[in-house]
Amino acid sequence: MHHQNGFSLIETLVVLAISALLCCFSISFFQDYFAKQQARWYLLGIKQLMIHATQYASLCHQTMIICPIGKHDYCGKNWAKGQVLFVAPDTSFPFYYGASIIREHKNTHNHHRISLKSFPSSKYLRFDGQNPSNHNNGRFIYSLANHSLTLKFKQNGNIILNEHIDLMH
Repeated sequence: MHHQNGFSLIETLVVLAISALLCCFSISFFQDYFAKQQARWYLLGIKQLMIHATQYASLCHQTMIICPIGKHDYCGKNWAKGQVLFVAPDTSFPFYYGASIIREHKNTHNHHRISLKSFPSSKYLRFDGQNPSNHNNGRFIYSLANHSLTLKFKQNGNIILNEHIDLMH
């Protein structure tokens, strides 16, 4: 009588096929997971910049501005490229050349899709140390393939990160 030691070719191929399918599904899952984490990290960086602006404005009684990084020391239009926090000069806004730049939050990835819905302006955020009611209300929206993350902010200083909002509904 002949006893078989090991696995047959068919058994090995079935195990390899199942393993390949599991790898395909897990790669897809992890790509989505890493995209969500990158979006979350980016919005948390903006949140940190906003907290810094609020604290600096109230402690130093200065007006602080956060705007998109632009070219040649001008505020830009694309929030996804990064943001700059600076002490607002009296006459040269949105030109921040020579202004005291406090902090920058730069983007290292080119595929960010981020927008700002804000009142009174979507071009910049204002934090007034003399009059806190001049702060903006609004939200940053980071759009991914089938959902988005939202960073909401209010005049009273509340900043809330909402995750996994489905854009299909």
